[in-house]
Amino acid sequence: MITTASYYGIPDQASALISVARNVGGPIGVSIAQNVLAYREQFHQNRLVEHVVPSIPGYQETLRIVTD
Repeated sequence: MITTASYYGIPDQASALISVARNVGGPIGVSIAQNVLAYREQFHQNRLVEHVVPSIPGYQETLRIVTD
């Protein structure tokens, strides 16, 4: 419905430009979103891992509980 409304009353060349923008813009937006998601996932993983040090007694105790 929105696509039909966007084409109403415009010349064929303009509707072709709208189609090209939609067909190119979609994959670009998806790839940017995937890139941001991967970057943030790596950032948060690094933040979690930097506090896991085997010499900390809390880590040793948790490891002991999990492996028993």
